Amino acid sequence: MQVLNTNNGSYIFDDQNHELILKQHGKFSSVYIGYQLPEKNKVIVKILNPALNDDPSAIIRFHKEALKSFEHPDLQKTIDAFNDESGYFLIKEYIDGLTLAQLYKREKITDLVFYIQCTIKLLKILEVLHDKEIIHCDIRPQNILVLNDKETEQINLDNPEVVLIDLGLAHTPETAGYKSTQPFSLIYSPPEQLLNKTDLINHSSDTYAVAICLYECITGTLPFLHENPEMIQHLQLNTPLMHHKNVPEPLFKILQKLRQKSISKTAIAIFGRRNKSHDTRRSKYALRIGHSI
Repeated sequence: MQVLNTNNGSYIFDDQNHELILKQHGKFSSVYIGYQLPEKNKVIVKILNPALNDDPSAIIRFHKEALKSFEHPDLQKTIDAFNDESGYFLIKEYIDGLTLAQLYKREKITDLVFYIQCTIKLLKILEVLHDKEIIHCDIRPQNILVLNDKETEQINLDNPEVVLIDLGLAHTPETAGYKSTQPFSLIYSPPEQLLNKTDLINHSSDTYAVAICLYECITGTLPFLHENPEMIQHLQLNTPLMHHKNVPEPLFKILQKLRQKSISKTAIAIFGRRNKSHDTRRSKYALRIGHSI
């Protein structure tokens, strides 16, 4: 059992208890379920890989993930962030739920309406981030949590509550000029991330990834599969999204539009960021997704 004491509180975690280990010795970090003292409320303890303690880009990413000054009920809260001679630590809110990846892979949930509802709620969360000029840049099923109902302790398939986690790769006004060499999720990344054109990242970079996530959850497969990562990148950049029998035609057209290669056209068409009527466009877009069921 290890104890962490900061100016804001005290926390304990056990890096030997397999039931409390979410990820250990990862390339970027280790993640554990811990407890905040004295109440012993569950928290998430994230520790930067010690091999990266002198890596400026890794430290910047770790600091960005905290974003303690920005809170929203549908974003995982940062409770504490600190570093000492032993390393860098984040204490984050524990969320009782399952990721979209777990729901479609492990729980075998195939409900089209459920995934569309989750997507609409995700887009509303992204709207809040984008209004603050924060681009998530790591939208994938593993970073989208659906909460368990407090009464039934199960996922509410009729009215899911969605929380977005992990802002470690977020693109913010403060980091707009920073040339990132950080890793990214190949399948979900738009061309500007694949090609490391960070100056071209904007709101549509996230909506591109949303389209891939929804396609994956509905079809149970990734749109581009190959054992060679370079070939996957080639397919990402040069191959249109292939229609799948599980995706209704009206919805497929929306996914195609979200995944447009033309960044400026996508941003204008989907979010209308340069237009005063962007709120109306967004709500119409959400309705179109609902009507495509």
